Amino acid sequence: MWARGLRYEAHIGFLKEFDVKFKNIFEHYSSGANSEPPEDYLTPVWDRLELMRLVSENSTVNMAEEALKGLQEYTYERGGWEQVEWSRDRYLGTIREELRLPPIRLMGD
Repeated sequence: MWARGLRYEAHIGFLKEFDVKFKNIFEHYSSGANSEPPEDYLTPVWDRLELMRLVSENSTVNMAEEALKGLQEYTYERGGWEQVEWSRDRYLGTIREELRLPPIRLMGD
Protein backbone atom coordinates (compact mmCIF):
# COMPACT_ATOMS: atom_id res chain seq x y z
CA MET A 1 0.00 0.00 0.00
CA TRP A 2 2.83 2.43 0.79
CA ALA A 3 4.30 1.92 -2.69
CA ARG A 4 1.02 3.00 -4.26
CA GLY A 5 1.17 6.21 -2.21
CA LEU A 6 4.74 6.86 -3.37
CA ARG A 7 3.72 6.33 -6.99
CA TYR A 8 0.74 8.62 -6.57
CA GLU A 9 2.91 11.38 -5.08
CA ALA A 10 5.52 10.98 -7.83
CA HIS A 11 2.89 11.35 -10.54
CA ILE A 12 1.23 14.34 -8.86
CA GLY A 13 4.60 16.08 -8.50
CA PHE A 14 5.48 15.43 -12.13
CA LEU A 15 2.10 16.60 -13.41
CA LYS A 16 2.15 19.79 -11.34
CA GLU A 17 5.60 20.74 -12.60
CA PHE A 18 4.76 19.71 -16.18
CA ASP A 19 1.51 21.69 -16.24
CA VAL A 20 3.07 24.86 -14.82
CA LYS A 21 5.88 24.78 -17.39
CA PHE A 22 3.47 24.08 -20.26
CA LYS A 23 1.03 26.80 -19.20
CA ASN A 24 3.79 29.38 -18.84
CA ILE A 25 5.47 28.64 -22.17
CA PHE A 26 2.12 28.41 -23.97
CA GLU A 27 1.15 31.86 -22.65
CA HIS A 28 4.60 33.19 -23.52
CA TYR A 29 4.37 32.09 -27.16
CA SER A 30 0.67 32.99 -27.43
CA SER A 31 1.50 36.56 -26.44
CA GLY A 32 3.69 36.82 -29.53
CA ALA A 33 7.02 36.50 -27.76
CA ASN A 34 9.82 34.93 -29.78
CA SER A 35 12.45 34.40 -27.11
CA GLU A 36 13.15 30.88 -25.91
CA PRO A 37 13.29 30.10 -22.22
CA PRO A 38 16.65 29.33 -20.59
CA GLU A 39 18.32 26.01 -21.33
CA ASP A 40 17.45 24.68 -17.89
CA TYR A 41 13.76 25.66 -18.07
CA LEU A 42 12.55 22.05 -18.06
CA THR A 43 15.12 20.72 -15.57
CA PRO A 44 12.60 20.57 -12.69
CA VAL A 45 10.32 18.37 -14.80
CA TRP A 46 13.21 16.06 -15.75
CA ASP A 47 14.09 15.86 -12.05
CA ARG A 48 10.53 14.77 -11.26
CA LEU A 49 10.77 12.12 -13.95
CA GLU A 50 13.92 10.73 -12.34
CA LEU A 51 12.12 10.42 -9.00
CA MET A 52 9.27 8.63 -10.74
CA ARG A 53 11.70 6.04 -12.14
CA LEU A 54 12.30 4.84 -8.59
CA VAL A 55 8.70 3.93 -7.80
CA SER A 56 6.72 3.56 -11.04
CA GLU A 57 6.29 0.93 -13.71
CA ASN A 58 8.38 1.23 -16.87
CA SER A 59 5.37 1.72 -19.13
CA THR A 60 4.20 4.70 -17.09
CA VAL A 61 7.65 6.25 -16.90
CA ASN A 62 8.02 5.80 -20.67
CA MET A 63 4.75 7.63 -21.31
CA ALA A 64 5.77 10.43 -18.94
CA GLU A 65 9.04 10.72 -20.83
CA GLU A 66 7.16 10.91 -24.15
CA ALA A 67 5.01 13.70 -22.74
CA LEU A 68 8.11 15.53 -21.55
CA LYS A 69 9.81 15.13 -24.93
CA GLY A 70 6.71 16.65 -26.54
CA LEU A 71 6.92 19.57 -24.14
CA GLN A 72 10.62 19.95 -24.86
CA GLU A 73 9.97 19.99 -28.61
CA TYR A 74 7.22 22.57 -28.18
CA THR A 75 9.40 24.70 -25.90
CA TYR A 76 12.59 24.76 -27.97
CA GLU A 77 11.64 23.75 -31.49
CA ARG A 78 8.16 25.26 -31.66
CA GLY A 79 6.47 21.93 -32.16
CA GLY A 80 2.70 21.74 -31.92
CA TRP A 81 0.97 22.15 -28.57
CA GLU A 82 -1.46 19.43 -29.62
CA GLN A 83 1.28 16.81 -29.35
CA VAL A 84 1.98 17.95 -25.80
CA GLU A 85 -1.69 17.59 -24.86
CA TRP A 86 -2.04 14.22 -26.61
CA SER A 87 1.06 12.69 -25.01
CA ARG A 88 0.09 14.05 -21.58
CA ASP A 89 -3.32 12.45 -21.98
CA ARG A 90 -1.73 9.09 -22.87
CA TYR A 91 0.43 9.39 -19.77
CA LEU A 92 -2.71 9.92 -17.67
CA GLY A 93 -4.09 6.70 -19.12
CA THR A 94 -1.02 4.73 -18.05
CA ILE A 95 -1.17 6.25 -14.56
CA ARG A 96 -4.72 4.98 -14.24
CA GLU A 97 -3.63 1.50 -15.38
CA GLU A 98 -0.70 1.46 -12.95
CA LEU A 99 -2.87 2.52 -10.02
CA ARG A 100 -5.59 0.10 -11.15
CA LEU A 101 -8.21 2.80 -11.62
CA PRO A 102 -11.02 2.52 -14.16
CA PRO A 103 -10.03 3.70 -17.65
CA ILE A 104 -11.11 7.10 -18.93
CA ARG A 105 -11.72 8.34 -22.43
CA LEU A 106 -8.49 9.71 -23.87
CA MET A 107 -7.85 12.13 -26.70
CA GLY A 108 -8.21 10.36 -30.02
CA ASP A 109 -10.28 7.48 -28.62
